[in-house]
Amino acid sequence: MAIERSNDLRAFKGFIDEQFASGGADLTVDEALARWEYENSSEEERAETIQALQRGFADIEAGRVRPAEDFVREFRQKHGLPQEANVFDVLSRAGMIGCIKGSSVAPTDLATNPEHMDGFGRE
Repeated sequence: MAIERSNDLRAFKGFIDEQFASGGADLTVDEALARWEYENSSEEERAETIQALQRGFADIEAGRVRPAEDFVREFRQKHGLPQEANVFDVLSRAGMIGCIKGSSVAPTDLATNPEHMDGFGRE
């Protein structure tokens, strides 16, 4: 029954309502979804998750891990990516960030469009 329920939107809404009613108002969306997935997983899936966590902790204790920064640096080098790139830099180079140039109908800056400023600065 848990597997059938996991894709049921009404059941999910009921679950979310229960969480907020029982003091879970400070839950993030990710935390609420993780609870939903846990409560709607099979015993086998739960056992697999616990085993995976145990293997991960054992790897940490045995020193079979490396810093994420090392992996990212090696990955970027292997794939010819800039070492210090961030999302903004990558999207800017691709022309996906910024104002639309040469358009007579697009605003030069969304901050000048009153539609996007409605309610700005108010709680």
